Amino acid sequence: MNLFNRHKTKFEIDIPNRIQQEWFANKVRFVGTKDELFPFIKEFRRLSELDNGDKVKLGKLTLKVSDYITEDRNKNNWIELPNHAWNIMSSKFYDTWEGFDENPFDFNDCGYTDENPFDIGIRIVDLPLTDQKLLELPHVILYKSDWEELYLLIEGTELFNFINDTLNEKTEIESLNHEQSILEGENHYRINFKHKDKQELIKALNDLNRDELVRICNLNNKE
Repeated sequence: MNLFNRHKTKFEIDIPNRIQQEWFANKVRFVGTKDELFPFIKEFRRLSELDNGDKVKLGKLTLKVSDYITEDRNKNNWIELPNHAWNIMSSKFYDTWEGFDENPFDFNDCGYTDENPFDIGIRIVDLPLTDQKLLELPHVILYKSDWEELYLLIEGTELFNFINDTLNEKTEIESLNHEQSILEGENHYRINFKHKDKQELIKALNDLNRDELVRICNLNNKE
């Protein structure tokens, strides 16, 4: 733990090297095993002991304790919450660690405060994901959530473009939206679909050539 000038930040939360950071446009997820994440998620509880206006560094993030909503919450990579909310965040992350809450879990999902412009979450790699896996192909997985949300996780930009183009050309399936994240320097994508398209989507994915998926994904690794 590094200490900073009182008027700047109170302390810094270290991110262990083994914990990966998955960056989205509006959030960051910390990814690791249960053993790796357990001491890390307890660190957020320390912010509950700080005063209004105090700040803490977490990698590229600034975590601010604030009794009120201020314009700071709209700054790039800033997260602003009351001190008791940081304690709730740590508790919710621990619920995920125990297997009692969704994995992955983002703090905005719990609805404890109004939605933060930039969110923070965790994903525990040695716990099963909460959502149901419907189909797994090389570098591509189709899931269904408890809320009947249908979504596709894809590794790499080349493969995302290929699958998106294939579905547009060969099916009537329309995606609702997609989001992109960066994990360990590699692009990952989530495409959301209407639940009614489940069977047609499964058929279209099963028609894809597995070897071709591997070849296309490998294009991302070429210099």
